[in-house]
Amino acid sequence: TQEYIVTVTMAEEDRTNIPTFDETTVTLAKDAEVAEFTLNPAPADTDYKLYDAQIGGSEVTNPTVEVTGAKLTLTFTVAPTADATYYISATAAAKTESARVALTVKAYVEPTLERIDITTQPAKLIYVVGDALDITGLVVTGIYSDGSTKEEVVTASDVTGFDSTAPAASQELTVTVGDKTATYTVEIKAKPPVFPDDDPTPE
Repeated sequence: TQEYIVTVTMAEEDRTNIPTFDETTVTLAKDAEVAEFTLNPAPADTDYKLYDAQIGGSEVTNPTVEVTGAKLTLTFTVAPTADATYYISATAAAKTESARVALTVKAYVEPTLERIDITTQPAKLIYVVGDALDITGLVVTGIYSDGSTKEEVVTASDVTGFDSTAPAASQELTVTVGDKTATYTVEIKAKPPVFPDDDPTPE
């Protein structure tokens, strides 16, 4: 009886070709259907596959994967409305498929107003009793949750606290945009006295 030794080699994940990225999380812009990741390094002659799970799972066809140089692009059929994590593998020439790396795509979220600042005060800060509110020149800037800023539209109806019925050395006015407020102060002066003409008789 002759004995034989049979060696079976199982294909394993290639851990020398695991794709690496500068960032593995991307936040989409408004209505964007494309998420871009930067490979570092960018291996040549490499195919990439996208899955819905770290181990096992199904290959994903939406989004599609395209690599140009160091840029790996995921393209969706429609702009995502929810965050999602995908798992990408790489297969270089003459190598087996690599272990999978998680890539997270965060859906666009409309930024919220966090505060308002008065960046330019109105030209008129000193009033006389009986004057009407004048906000000409007032500039109010909104600061949003994504770090962006925007000049807000403000009308006299958005300003409260103004009362010119009596003198006030310092009167605080409140500007409201949404549920955010900012304040500035004005002065209300008494009306100057009115003197009769020295000679009221017509010529």
